[in-house]
Amino acid sequence: SSILFPFCCSLVITVIMVFLGIHLFGEWVGVMAGLLYAFLPIEIFSATMLFPDLPAATLIVLSSSLLYMSTKTPVPARLSPSKDAPTASIKTNGGLLLGGLLLGWAYLTRETALFFCVFAISYMGYKTWVRKNIQWGWLWFWFGFLIVVGAEFGYYYWTTGTPFYRYVTIEEGHN
Repeated sequence: SSILFPFCCSLVITVIMVFLGIHLFGEWVGVMAGLLYAFLPIEIFSATMLFPDLPAATLIVLSSSLLYMSTKTPVPARLSPSKDAPTASIKTNGGLLLGGLLLGWAYLTRETALFFCVFAISYMGYKTWVRKNIQWGWLWFWFGFLIVVGAEFGYYYWTTGTPFYRYVTIEEGHN
């Protein structure tokens, strides 16, 4: 089972690469993206070993895919005054919330997943600059992320008295 879980994570990323490649650039690009990722040497190596990098990468890919796909949802004319604004539907907001939750779980798996926040903020800033208005539905993404991070901080504060117990133990382990 310790070999099966990383392999399944690798398969999930490969399928998402194919889906996004087909959705963004066409069928041929999607298939090539999936093949290139599946035969990437580091991917072949890490798909058979249990490290936190691959599950964190899987959660980040799922989170970024949901963030992108939720902002690319077509807008019915009756729901939005602007044809460029994303829908305020349960599907869009639910996708953003789930994307934030997945990013939070990626953070719990490996702290370097926080570097994805730089990408997410840049993406949202660029979309805001292009559209000339703020999409308040993106707060669902950050709300989902804060649910997970807040739960971790709350648990550590309740059990140890400090919300940053993870970082205290890391610092003590290195000294």
